[in-house]
Amino acid sequence: MSKVTIKLNENYALFRNGYSTELDGELIILSGINGVGKSQFTDIVAGEAVSYGLNRGQNGSNKLVTKIKSMIKIDGDIIDPVFISKRTFKDNIFTSDIVRTEIKPFTDSKEKAWKIYKAPKQLNHTPSADEQIINSILQQHGYETPSRNSSRLSESDFKALLSEDFVLDSAYDSFTNNVFNAFQDFAAKRQDAKAKYAEKGGEPFNTIEYNKNAPWIKLNELFEKMNLGYRFKNDYEYKTPYLSEEVILYLRGGDEQESGIDVNQKRNFSNLSDGEKSIISLALAVMTEEKRKLKKIMIFDEFDNTLNPSLIETFFTIINDYFVKNGTR
Repeated sequence: MSKVTIKLNENYALFRNGYSTELDGELIILSGINGVGKSQFTDIVAGEAVSYGLNRGQNGSNKLVTKIKSMIKIDGDIIDPVFISKRTFKDNIFTSDIVRTEIKPFTDSKEKAWKIYKAPKQLNHTPSADEQIINSILQQHGYETPSRNSSRLSESDFKALLSEDFVLDSAYDSFTNNVFNAFQDFAAKRQDAKAKYAEKGGEPFNTIEYNKNAPWIKLNELFEKMNLGYRFKNDYEYKTPYLSEEVILYLRGGDEQESGIDVNQKRNFSNLSDGEKSIISLALAVMTEEKRKLKKIMIFDEFDNTLNPSLIETFFTIINDYFVKNGTR
């Protein structure tokens, strides 16, 4: 049994500066009628409020993040905000298909955004689509949009306004980047491990044993547990600087050597139900959190809003098996 202490250090929405409360339990569920501040309360715990900026069509959107001054403790220990994560069903609305072999790193988008922001602007300049996204973020945080005469933020202050998974190019949404970063990172590390192993000589490198922690293996195991009818391929190779092939979901069936998938039947992410997207998003969270250390607190705001009864059962199974049992509250 854990005790979670929440204290707000500024006015936020319905809550006043100095508000504090304590919650007991390993899995805490909040319920209440609409409008009483449940989502705002979870914002306080997360230390930030997330909204979506300009919709970039069907491919994606950018998050607008407002930081909230709050202090969270577990059993008396202050929790760094980096170890707190909030997820909502809205995060899964903007999900594009994975159809490329390279990734678009988040750092690239931030650097591109900075170059666009600092570039000189002509009189009566018409903002591009990328500039509109940048301007929307600036306005969200109370800053003026750049013009010929406006004062400019420093590079560090400007980039601090951008969320951790900010993606400027709508063709590369954060969901796609998360998959590619995880797959490519693992495949590249395996290639490096093989090279170092070969230098030592001896028995051949045990690829099967090493692959037990591969993200595609873990995701396929979760899909099996969820009884979902699609899988990734059973292996992916890295050829500098990218993966050697596309990362695609396939329907089950066909060649047993490829984990029982039918390589002629692709399952596009755009065709998945909202509930399936939510579960896959959560599965990706499990995978990426293991890579970066599990969060101390995971907040779900109406995450089950799009789940049918069978997926709700899966949802709570994943929470218990992959979060609660590993110490996440």
